Amino acid sequence: MNKVILIFFLSIGIVQQNYAQYNQAAVWGSVQGEISLAKNLEAKIETGYRLTNNIETTDKWYAESGIQFEINKTFRISAEYRFTEKYIVEDRFYAERHRIMLKFRTTYRNKAFRFSWTTKYQLNFFDPAEHNWNSGKYISHLRNRFQFKYKKKNTIVFP
Repeated sequence: MNKVILIFFLSIGIVQQNYAQYNQAAVWGSVQGEISLAKNLEAKIETGYRLTNNIETTDKWYAESGIQFEINKTFRISAEYRFTEKYIVEDRFYAERHRIMLKFRTTYRNKAFRFSWTTKYQLNFFDPAEHNWNSGKYISHLRNRFQFKYKKKNTIVFP
């Protein structure tokens, strides 16, 4: 009985959220492939596409490729490049963006838990027409991400 009540309240929340965002429906999809080049070396390629404005307008698409080196089970280093075209609504054109990323990840694994910390240096090159800049202008970011995952056995849904 408690499961039925929980499902009922969750479904009300989902319906309310869908109704609240009816005019802003969007779809985001991506495809990624990875291949092992050597024992500790992997390459990846990914592409993504986002439709917005009630799934009528292409807001953004990107293509990304990268390479990752696993130093040991705990440390990984990767370098990635991303090409993006983003739709600028005010000016009605697609702006090209280039991004170079360098990542350092450390991971600790247990039987049921996984902790990881990633530091990413990101260098973004924008389309000069988008910001009225001269060529070669860029913005850099240093991002950190802490992630915690755990596995719960004998369940259909994994948190």
